[in-house]
Amino acid sequence: VIRFLERHRIPYHYLRTTAGDKRDDEILALVQDTDFLVLARYMQMLSADFLRRYGKDIINIHHGLLPSFKGGHPARQAFDQGVKLIGATSHFVTEELDAGPIIEQMVDAVSHRDNLQSFIQKSEN
Repeated sequence: VIRFLERHRIPYHYLRTTAGDKRDDEILALVQDTDFLVLARYMQMLSADFLRRYGKDIINIHHGLLPSFKGGHPARQAFDQGVKLIGATSHFVTEELDAGPIIEQMVDAVSHRDNLQSFIQKSEN
């Protein structure tokens, strides 16, 4: 993602996060003048307070097909369910985890020959 952004000269901020990290004020200071946000591999829920204070569209890129595989490890969820189609979903962020309106989905076929690692690679590409 970073290489793409740099190649196209798109401004971005890369924020390292840890579980439970609540840096709403710091993040808001960085993004308050943006038109919208795109989350890629953010892997954290934004607080309801942050969503209210930011007040603009936020798009999340989720490496699983929603609404079926919400939350963490969607490729493992798909593998465990034995599905034959996997993919990624872009959706608008809401207070509920991975439940916002879907914008677009990309789908890839898998077969009985695929293993967990190939599921992960296909869903992340």
